[in-house]
Amino acid sequence: MTDKPDDGAILDALEHARSLSAPGTGVTKLYERVKANHPQWQLSDKRFRKLAAKSNREAEESPANGHASSSKRTIDTSAVPVSKIDPKVVASSSVFDAIKIRQIDPIKGKGIVAARDLPDETQLLHDTAYVFAAGAAIAQKVQRGQACAFCGKLVDALARLAVSCQEHPTYGKSSKAVTFEACKLRYCDRVCSSKSRHEFGQLICPALNDNYRTLLAYSDSRQTSVPLAVFKLLAKTFVAYQRSEQEGRDEAKRVEAFAGISQRVLCERQSGRKATEDHLIPMLKESHVLTVRALHFSVESQASEAEIKPDEIHWKTKFPASVLQLLSFDSFLLYTGKVNLNREDDGGVYALHSSLNHSCHPNASVRRVALRGSTNDAKPSKVYIITRRPIKAGEEITLTYCSPHLSLEQRREYLYNHYLFECWCERCVAEMEDRRENGIKVAQPTGFEPPINGETHQASGDHADGDLADEIKAALQIA
Repeated sequence: MTDKPDDGAILDALEHARSLSAPGTGVTKLYERVKANHPQWQLSDKRFRKLAAKSNREAEESPANGHASSSKRTIDTSAVPVSKIDPKVVASSSVFDAIKIRQIDPIKGKGIVAARDLPDETQLLHDTAYVFAAGAAIAQKVQRGQACAFCGKLVDALARLAVSCQEHPTYGKSSKAVTFEACKLRYCDRVCSSKSRHEFGQLICPALNDNYRTLLAYSDSRQTSVPLAVFKLLAKTFVAYQRSEQEGRDEAKRVEAFAGISQRVLCERQSGRKATEDHLIPMLKESHVLTVRALHFSVESQASEAEIKPDEIHWKTKFPASVLQLLSFDSFLLYTGKVNLNREDDGGVYALHSSLNHSCHPNASVRRVALRGSTNDAKPSKVYIITRRPIKAGEEITLTYCSPHLSLEQRREYLYNHYLFECWCERCVAEMEDRRENGIKVAQPTGFEPPINGETHQASGDHADGDLADEIKAALQIA
């Protein structure tokens, strides 16, 4: 005898199946488990997928819905990126009356929904980078004093509002002999100069911080700004802690709110465990040591937290062990993972913008210029979010994390490898349904497969005959 269950019963069964499955288990396997547990149910694959997609989109579900809240699911945070809502971001977002920040579900974490019906071409919000670590082109201009050292905006040689680095006496006018190269950093105005001093102090002055100059050279040689972004995230916390313990704790909580996963997990997904341990981890350890030294802490290669000591000339505060733990290698891997998950192409890590989740058919897009603004006002470290089509009140606002021109398999493989989730957006579900109806098998994202006969290869076959060095560079986002 067959039974047609209601939506609540199906969602209950879905939650139960998820609780018994590994994080990231695909909807096909969940459907098979539910069918096995309830063989009497008349439940089509199509209906199950629609409910699964709905449960992934909804925020905390009301007990009146007749099934347990998805927010109570236990998530393996070591395998799935986890984000939190930052109260300061919520407070700052209140100036944008078109949006609301809310918890979507345990897998997606936080998200942004429309506070009211929104027409096409509506500017939803603008966001300035929490930290900005420019790419190679702008970074070189920054070091030559041709771009703002804080926001990346180009600085004309004769700019009236431009300000030079304020952290040390002008080269040639110091009462002491100057043995370092003159600092060429400039800021587009006094606002950026003041913010830089408040957030980083003397740490980003290459004339006063030899170790930071070494980190700059290291990043430049590998054509990646990721170590610089990690450095700035840590620097903001330690400088804030030196102002007061409460400010330091608040800053650490703000970083904690960004979606995060250990870079080790990302590397293993993209390049396999053997390549990660043999090649990537040694490279990350080198980057870790250079970053910690640039923060004015002494550290030896592969040192434990107990062997990381602050430079007492620079740091006047006695940091507790819980704060020093932020400089451990495990913490560095987590911060590197946060940067790679949240960084925009411009090199900025944005607190509000990072709350926007993915869809292969997004209803919003990122722009560098305000809707009715001028390119003269644009800054590399500032983004604007604009609607691409009308959005209903309560609908989640989404961006795309990959090229929408990729095929179904390419999109899902890319997202699975770089963001550690299987995409079940409406577009992917519709395309999968269309293929099944036409008898076309849909390949599931697989990530990296274990080596066969000792040979390293990608499951997709795209790099089956490629150089392992290319895979390593790709995992570290090195060109």
